[in-house]
Amino acid sequence: GDLRLLRNALLHAKGIIRADTLRGMRKITPWLTVDKPFHISVEGMKQIFVWIHQACALIVFEWLGVEDAKSQSEQIVSLALQNVPRD
Repeated sequence: GDLRLLRNALLHAKGIIRADTLRGMRKITPWLTVDKPFHISVEGMKQIFVWIHQACALIVFEWLGVEDAKSQSEQIVSLALQNVPRD
């Protein structure tokens, strides 16, 4: 969603957010201005990482069949996954 559109604006439009791009975004819209280069603060970047962790948690919780996976994943602020060798 938003990250893909932001990446495309950065790579293909020199960081300028066009109106049609802004319409496709859901979460980071308040931080952006049409036809101007985007700037995201440190706090904004931290929030983006929280959203990424929550999205990953939602995928894992749904795969595991966790009850009420969506609301459970929204409580996550940091997530780490590791591969553990099995005997």
